[in-house]
Amino acid sequence: MYKHHIFVCESCQYETEKGPSDPALGKILRKNISSKVKEMFSTGDVCVTGSGCLGQCEQGISSVIYPKGEWINGLRPGDEIRIIEKLTKR
Repeated sequence: MYKHHIFVCESCQYETEKGPSDPALGKILRKNISSKVKEMFSTGDVCVTGSGCLGQCEQGISSVIYPKGEWINGLRPGDEIRIIEKLTKR
């Protein structure tokens, strides 16, 4: 069993200055988080999974980390460190 399981919304469309964001940004963020996890953690410690809508789109891409159920909202590609910091500061 994993020590941490990260779910990242892959369907989020939040408003930007240029209109609705591209939902593919959630997939990019999830892939980037997965890459960082592979670099920094042992196999089997952390699982990263894409999810459907987590219901927080107006705040940006959302993620939830289990087992604590800790939410991180307002994410964008490039914010991977915000997730990693949550895992390393426990």
